Amino acid sequence: MTDEPVVDRVDSAVCTIPTETPEADGTLSWDHTALWDAKSRLLDVPLGGYGAKQAVRLSAALEGEGVTWFEEPVSADRPATLAEIRGRVEAEVTAGEYGYTLPYFRAMPDTGTVDCLQADVTTGWLRVAAPALAHGLEISAHCAPHAHAHAAAAVPNLRHIEWFHDHVRVERLLFDGVLDPLGGAVTVHGPGLGLRLDAEQARPFRTR
Repeated sequence: MTDEPVVDRVDSAVCTIPTETPEADGTLSWDHTALWDAKSRLLDVPLGGYGAKQAVRLSAALEGEGVTWFEEPVSADRPATLAEIRGRVEAEVTAGEYGYTLPYFRAMPDTGTVDCLQADVTTGWLRVAAPALAHGLEISAHCAPHAHAHAAAAVPNLRHIEWFHDHVRVERLLFDGVLDPLGGAVTVHGPGLGLRLDAEQARPFRTR
């Protein structure tokens, strides 16, 4: 998908994965500048890829750019460091997408590690949403939007669903009934996940 169709569907937020490569004048440059008309700018850091001071330095460099979301700047396995970064940056610090036990998800709100908790469906989704709500936090659904949409709509503290392009591409290829995030919102419909397998489209990918 080129920038133009993406921009047509982006209304409220867009995510990018930056690297800390300042220009000669100390500023940071961005790829895909056509996407930067979005109201909120989200930073996704692969696998907690920054050091603590590096994360704070990058966030400071981006002040004034409208960045509101800083995803796992350091590994969530280092909650004290993540909480320290949260206290030193303007953007909301988020984490949780690699969690798979309830104590893991309880610990982050309890220790003030995040501003928004990320989680996956389906097992445990409601249990993860509950401690977040008890701490006044919202929850964000991690990738695979059509696997998440119906369950995500069942919790009162949903922030948003990560509309991950790689997953959406496969969902659109193999299923009928996919949702269109035009305007920044979707309305769920149909039983189950709301999807129907397109047998003809799926046939070339069949294995024996």
